[in-house]
Amino acid sequence: MLKLEIIPGLRPEDSEFDWVYKARDKGEDLEANREYHEQFPPQVGDLVVVLHTASHYKMQKPHVTRIEAITDRGRIVVDHDHEAWAGKSFWKSGQNCMAPKGQCWLVPAELYQDIPLTRENARLKSNENGYLRARGRRRAWQ
Repeated sequence: MLKLEIIPGLRPEDSEFDWVYKARDKGEDLEANREYHEQFPPQVGDLVVVLHTASHYKMQKPHVTRIEAITDRGRIVVDHDHEAWAGKSFWKSGQNCMAPKGQCWLVPAELYQDIPLTRENARLKSNENGYLRARGRRRAWQ
C-alpha cells in the first residue's frame, strides 16, 4: 500500500492549484468499494481517501483522512475538506449519505493508487500524448 500521507500533492500543506489529479470513475469506485468492504469491513482508524469532482470532469484535491467512527447502521464517518458539498457520513459503497448522487465519494486507501502530477509535468505529458495521437491519426488516413 502507498503511504498516501507523504506523497507530494496529497499532503495537507500542498495546494491543489499546483497539482493535477487523475480523473476517476465514481461508478467503478463504488463497485470496487462494495467488493473490498465485503472482504475487509471498515474499522475506526482506517485510512480513506475522499474524492470530489467539479462539474464531473475536474478532480479536486483528494483528502486523505482516517475513519473517525462507524455508526450502528454501518455508516462510515470521516472529517473531510469537502463537507460544504457533502456530509461526513458515507455508506460502505463510498456514496455520501447527504448527497448520494453528488460528486463526492470515498475509497479505502488500499484502492487508491493515483499519483498526482505537477502542473508542468501534466502539461508536458498532454503535449506528448497530443503529438502521438495526431501522428497516429495521420497514419490512419494515409
